[in-house]
Amino acid sequence: MKISSRLKFFEIEDQLKKYNINHYRINNDMSIDALQNVNITYCRLTTLPFNFNLIDGSIDIRRNQLTSLIGLPESIYEINAESNNLKSLHGCSEHVEGNAIFNNNLLTNLYYMPKYVGKSLYLNDNKLITLQNNSNCKVVGQITVFGNPLPSEIEEYLYQIKDIVQFQNDYSIWNNQKLDVIRFEQMMDEIMSIRRQSS
Repeated sequence: MKISSRLKFFEIEDQLKKYNINHYRINNDMSIDALQNVNITYCRLTTLPFNFNLIDGSIDIRRNQLTSLIGLPESIYEINAESNNLKSLHGCSEHVEGNAIFNNNLLTNLYYMPKYVGKSLYLNDNKLITLQNNSNCKVVGQITVFGNPLPSEIEEYLYQIKDIVQFQNDYSIWNNQKLDVIRFEQMMDEIMSIRRQSS
């Protein structure tokens, strides 16, 4: 290992100890395999201090000043990023086995949201003006979006927000982050019809 790489290695080790990450591997590319839950809260961080290749458990990064999620692994058990300054979910894990919590941020849309959430997705008290995203997300549990400035048409159907998020791309209900009311109403009519037939 070159001297510069060794110095970087020791620097990362010191940072890991600072954040109480005691069970880990440092990979050749200096990414981290955290073999434990990770708790980095109330640290006033604007970016994640590590590039995680793996987290064997959950990550709690509440109450920082994060503007980015770059550095999270592709897959994780659970993430709590509540009360940060996130305007985007760019860098978020694609696969979340448990809950994904993003309450009290500055999100305006759902681009880069996880493709799979095994429990519930919490998006309360953001700045969401659209639910537009770039993937069809599967959420097994509930989705909550209370306290967002969403279109009134969406607000009327908050009890079916999970269906809206799941099928919105199929019906192309958004145009430049603005709701196409006609397409939206068509989508909701068809969803309601299917629900009535299956009940």
